[in-house]
Parts: sequence; structure tokens; C-alpha cells
Amino acid sequence: MSPQCMAPWCFDNHEQFSEWYRLTAISCEAATVCDDCTPEFKARMKSEQRCDDYKWQALEFTARSGMPRIRELKEPQNG
Repeated sequence: MSPQCMAPWCFDNHEQFSEWYRLTAISCEAATVCDDCTPEFKARMKSEQRCDDYKWQALEFTARSGMPRIRELKEPQNG
């Protein structure tokens, strides 16, 4: 099952996010979108207002589940 109607702004389109999701399922590991982000890409996405890392770090995708599970996060730090 692939995600429907949701894709982080840091992806260029839904197809790109669907491919990330497919590869995550193949790896059989739980992952968040932000796990694969680099500091350089994150900085660029922040400067373009395309990074909503706090929200997306809370959604963990696994191969065993069709839906992401919600992880408990610490409050975001200023800066």
C-alpha cells in the first residue's frame, strides 16, 4: 500500500514521495522522512519554507503497516 494524498513539501511531487515510501517498505525498517535528510538539504528547504520537520519527524513509516505510526516528539527547539 502506498501513501495517498500526503507528501511533505520537501519532495518535489507526490510521485517522488511515493518512491521514497516504496524504498522504505523494501528496506523493512521503520523510518521518518527526516531520517534521510541531509543538513544541507534541510537548510535549503528551511530557506524555501518547504521544511516542516517537526510534523514529519512524528510520522514513522514501516513496511508492516499501511499507515504511518505517530511517534512522541520533544518540543521543537528555537533556532
